[in-house]
Amino acid sequence: LEGPLLNTYSSSCLFWQEAFQLLSFVLKAKKREIKRKRLKVGSMTDSSSLTMRHFWGCQQQFFRQLLVCAKVPSVVSMAKSARLRQEAVVIAMWSTGESVTSARVEREGTKNLAGFASAPFEIATRMLDKIIAPKVEDAMGGGDREGMQAAARLSRLCGQLKALDLPPNPLDDLIAQLGGPREVAELSGRRQRPLV
Repeated sequence: LEGPLLNTYSSSCLFWQEAFQLLSFVLKAKKREIKRKRLKVGSMTDSSSLTMRHFWGCQQQFFRQLLVCAKVPSVVSMAKSARLRQEAVVIAMWSTGESVTSARVEREGTKNLAGFASAPFEIATRMLDKIIAPKVEDAMGGGDREGMQAAARLSRLCGQLKALDLPPNPLDDLIAQLGGPREVAELSGRRQRPLV
């Protein structure tokens, strides 16, 4: 990694560190509340463990996608060099990113789309919406200072995610950089390709 992508990677690491700290803060606050109310801790421990597993899974997916996106400029360079030598180019990918594009269309609608969806952004958004936000809302239920603090931290984290310069879906980016659909024959299982 180098240049802007290295900065994106470093900023992404900070984002995930802060997300982890917020999630840990909220889970510890819930545990303290359970002890204070003298409720059973067993189910809370199981729930916290499952929550953390989901969190780490999202983090792993995020960085895997980020690293796949980081390879696009090198692949484009190699493909263009091969074309100059009049060689045929075949690029194999693990994922088309269709689910990422579908998630974005579902969230924003088709009229608001500008540019390609970003797999890392969609994964981080899903983590915030499905893992951290519900725990923060639960913490806010008590109306105490910790709940308000967690909500403020979540808001900052959402802003931090939007500020990250995350790369677009690698398949769409490759097609665009190699001349578009007129120059690239896409042989994939996805049902539709975004037109941008």
